[in-house]
Amino acid sequence: MEATCSISPKRTLRFLIIAAVVLTVIGIAGDLAPRFIESDFLWPIARQFDFVEEGNFVNWYQSTALLGCAATLAAVALAQKKSGGKFVWHWAGLAAAFLFLSIDESAQVHDTTISNLIAQIQPHQPDPPAASGSGAPDLSPLQKARWMLIYVPVLVLFGIPYLHFLLRLPRRTSALLIFAGCQYVGGAVVTELASDWYAGKYGDTDLLYPVLGNFSELLEMLGVAWCSFAALDYLATARQSVRLEVASLPGST
Repeated sequence: MEATCSISPKRTLRFLIIAAVVLTVIGIAGDLAPRFIESDFLWPIARQFDFVEEGNFVNWYQSTALLGCAATLAAVALAQKKSGGKFVWHWAGLAAAFLFLSIDESAQVHDTTISNLIAQIQPHQPDPPAASGSGAPDLSPLQKARWMLIYVPVLVLFGIPYLHFLLRLPRRTSALLIFAGCQYVGGAVVTELASDWYAGKYGDTDLLYPVLGNFSELLEMLGVAWCSFAALDYLATARQSVRLEVASLPGST
């Protein structure tokens, strides 16, 4: 018995963009609604779509979308290896990077672990107060952004070897990957920095703060959507495919 699963690049992109926009709109509504409607029933529902919270639906979606993008990039690497392509390890490196981002999104490595560690190794600054019920310091939005001190240099060092890779790719694929990267980095770094700066200046209770924060997450999700599309489109244009087989156990018939 053989089953074939066909994935359409355009339909995948359409689904991911719609999902990103819908989740962002719901997230903004959930952030703004409690400011106008007093209801204890509203918060448990709204927190499922709050990008700042951990262990909720949007957190699961983002991690899953990143994992799906990693799997797509890994499929390109496998197809390139089978066809004798020159950039197998470049595609595999991208797949590994998105796999890490998927783990990071779910485990909140950059927002909690790294930011708190950096806060502890800067003795010239006073320690932030501990969060209630835990030994971890309760960091402000600007303090949480300290993870960029590590991530941005790593991103630059990781991106340098890919300049040659992007120049050698088909122009369409290269443009799509650059567009996706600009959206993701724009959301994860540039827009998030602007959001954190705004929270530090005007407070995180200002009406514009949740809009900026959700827009940052929207750009990240759109970047993942376009990166997934670029990989699928590359496979389709090169007329390459990946087949998944389950090997039979020794001695089985």
